[in-house]
This record gives sequence, structure tokens and C-alpha cells, in this order.
Amino acid sequence: MAGGTGHLSQFVVGAYAFSGVNQTSPISNTASKNNTAVSSPTVTITTKNANDWVVDLPSIFGGSTLSSPTCLQQWNSNVQYNSTNAITGASSSALVPTTGSVTCKWTASTAEFWDDVAVDIHAVSLQASTGILEPLYLFPYDTTNCPIPQFPNNFCWQPVITAHQAHPNVPFFAIVNPNNGPCPTGSGNTCTYSRDYSNGIGNLTNAGVIVLGYVFTGYGNPHYDNYIHCCPYSTPQGNVTEWATMYGPQNATFASKGVKGIFFDGMSNNATTSANFTYYQNLTSWAKNVKGFTYTIGNPGTSTDQGYVNSGAADNLVINETLVDPNHQFPIISDLQADTFTNSGIDNGYDKHDFSLLVWNETTANGGLPNSVTLGNRSNYVGFMYVTDNPGCGGTYPCDLNNANPWNTTSTYLSTLAAELDNKTAMITINSTGPLSPVGGLLVQISQKGNLVPSGYTPYSYLGTQGVTYTFTPQNSTSCTFDHWKDTGVGPAARTVTVTSSSKAYTAVYTGTSCK
Repeated sequence: MAGGTGHLSQFVVGAYAFSGVNQTSPISNTASKNNTAVSSPTVTITTKNANDWVVDLPSIFGGSTLSSPTCLQQWNSNVQYNSTNAITGASSSALVPTTGSVTCKWTASTAEFWDDVAVDIHAVSLQASTGILEPLYLFPYDTTNCPIPQFPNNFCWQPVITAHQAHPNVPFFAIVNPNNGPCPTGSGNTCTYSRDYSNGIGNLTNAGVIVLGYVFTGYGNPHYDNYIHCCPYSTPQGNVTEWATMYGPQNATFASKGVKGIFFDGMSNNATTSANFTYYQNLTSWAKNVKGFTYTIGNPGTSTDQGYVNSGAADNLVINETLVDPNHQFPIISDLQADTFTNSGIDNGYDKHDFSLLVWNETTANGGLPNSVTLGNRSNYVGFMYVTDNPGCGGTYPCDLNNANPWNTTSTYLSTLAAELDNKTAMITINSTGPLSPVGGLLVQISQKGNLVPSGYTPYSYLGTQGVTYTFTPQNSTSCTFDHWKDTGVGPAARTVTVTSSSKAYTAVYTGTSCK
């Protein structure tokens, strides 16, 4: 929010939405400056942590306008104050890979009095670039199937905690599913609290595992007939409410250590009508904005339509729920490229954290857990993965796949998978600038070993694995043409970077009379 000094009847208001912010100390530093002699706005701030984000917010009065920011412009608006004067409020930002001093400057059309404020947004410590998403469809305590001492206190979810404690750098999400929803005895609109689930969820969250509550959505079909009373919108909406009030943010006991998000299973991948998008948009909005959850993940279980990504139907989509058998193999790169819309000729700049994959029946007979190279290559395409040897059929195979449940045990590979994903990372940031000032929103294609991987738009920060080599190629737009890299003064656009222990930032310089 910016208002001209001494003239508070007019405002320019803007808003940022951040992810990956340290929740203990989100603001690392602030700085402010105002002038005593007419000039142009400028403010300097010192970042306290690597990979922080700096934003500045200048305001200037007297009809003067602002242009040519040295940081990336986010908004710049002029609001009329009276017949002769106006207020200009603006904001710019910069991703800063290393600690140090950052200055954001603007050029005023006419020197005037101004104020400028800068904020240093504290990023979370870098984690492994791909985490684990485990469907945990088994009771938390079971004296028969989870014997002591292998399972302390007969706690069946202990392997999850053990794996995460051994590899805390790996993001770990667990999906809790009492009975196709939050009710252990599952029936109609009544739901009872379970002390076992309460204790189990508390144990997971105390260990740093993010817990999601399972909600079945009937593929967005109000007449889906495999489940009683499913699935008009009110049914999954009601399940979300039950998770929130029993084990989630609307229960004071669990506000800080309960369920943090919702897993929408049975998600439609049908794009024949916008109603499909709206169904899941509304569920995600209900879960986050009304019930206070932080995350939503949707599970179409197969390739889906881009509209579900574009519309914000969920934060992350399971685009591959794969059975491995003699006729089906571990997901191959070309399939993952197609499923993440990064295959040849198509690249819409989706980040890999928009997607997940789940693999089951990966038994020893079917090859067992893939090796480090295979897992590493596949992790380029997804933010989360999970691999289990559970055949889903009570130890027999083949069986009726419609009734198979491969998620009713924890994978014997869980700790090994966590170890394989526990790679040190560093941030590679690609900025872009035009002839006069920074520009944003330009696609940067990323490839690894010659294969296109999910990418993004400038200013884009890619969490790369240390020791791995990637190629970053800024793309041209209708108004901007790549010319050279700022630090070298030359091209080509394709730039090969081997990730080290230090985060790095590079700036692509574009030409074009309307590139701004």
C-alpha cells in the first residue's frame, strides 16, 4: 500500500502471494527512506539469508510518475488526487541468491518528494528438490499386523517417522485415510472422533511430516454410484469440514499439529466442460479460504488436462498412479514429459512441483526399487513420488484392480527411497532485462541430459541437485528477443550450469523496442 506523503486520501494498493517462506521468521530485515530534497526514489536493504526475496514499495506525489526500475517491476499505478495532482504507487522485487546489499531505484518523471520501503522476505532453508507423498491407508495402531518391538506401541505409522527423521531434508507428506474420508466407521453425514487417529496424526506432525486428509470426489460426478451418497459437491465439501473440525485447523487442539491439507482422490481429468474445473476450484477454495488448510493435492491418477493446472484446481496433481507388472513399467521419461506438458513442441512453463507420481507392485520380481539414476531422472518431473512393493491384492496377483489397495502397508523401500531423494541442492535463478529495465514473464526452458524438464518464467528460481548439470535456455517472445547474458556479454541463449554448493543468479538480456 502506497500513499503520497501528507496526502492520505488516495492510495495505490498491491498484494503479493509468497510460497517457501520461513514461518518462524518470515521478515528478515526492513529498510525505509524518504527524501528531503526533490529527487527519484531509491532504497537499499541488506539481505540476511541466501535466496531471499526483496520487495520495495515507493510512493511519490505531485503528479510525477515512475519508470525504469533497477529491480523487477510488479506494479506501477498513478491515481489522481485532484485536478492538478496525482499519487503514484509502485513496487519492484528481486530474488537474491546470496546475502548482501540490494538497491532498488526508480526514475521519476519530475523530481518530487517520495517515500520508499523495502522488505527482506526470509526463504526456507533449501530442501531436497523432490519429496515423498505416501498414501497411508492403514490404521495407526494394530496389535496383529504391527507387532512390538518392530512397531513400538503397535504404531503402524512408525516407519514413516523413522524415514523422515533419518532424512529430514526430504519433504514428506502422508495421506491419512480412515475410510474413504475422515470417518473411521464411515457412514452418511455422521462422523466420530478417533483417539487412535488423533494420536497418530499428532505423532506424524510432531516429527515434521505434513499430514493430508483423504477425501473421495467421485471424479466430479454427482451420480457416481460406487459409493453411497457420492459425489455431489456437498459430500466432499462436508468431508473437508469434518477433517478441519476433528483433526485440523478449526480444532484448537490440532491448529498447529494436525492435518495441514486435503488429498482429493478420484479426481476427474475430463475437460469437456468448465464445470469440471469449477468443481475442484471450489473445493480447493473451500479447503483453504474457508477451512484454513494450507495444501491441496488432486489425484486423477493419469494424464490430465492443462486446465486443471491453470485453474488452480489443486496445488499438485498426481499425474501417474502406476501399476508395475509384466505389461506395465516404471514411468518412462517420454510419458512424464507428456503428462507434465513439457514434451517436444509444448512447454507451458509448469513447475515440477505441480505434479506427483505413485508407483505400486514394484516387487523384486518386477525389478524392485529403481536405481539412483532412474529415480534421479524421474525426479526432474515431479515434486513428490512414492514407490511401494505392495501388490494391492493381499499378497496375490493378479486380482481385481478395481478393489486393489496397494497403500495399506508402508513400503519396504521407504527408507531407501528417502535416502535416494536426500540430495543437497542449490538455487539457480534466471532473471531477464530489456533495453531499459528488468522484464519478467519470459519462458526459460530447462533440460537435463538432453531431455526437456518442467520449467518456468522469469524471474525463475530452479532448485537443482548439486553435482548435476542443467541447460537453461531463455525463450524469445513476440516483443523480446534474447541477445546475450549480462555477465559474459555474449550468447548463445542455451547456458549449461553445473550446480555447486552455492546458489547462483544469471541475467538474460533481451532486445526489442517494445520489450519492457
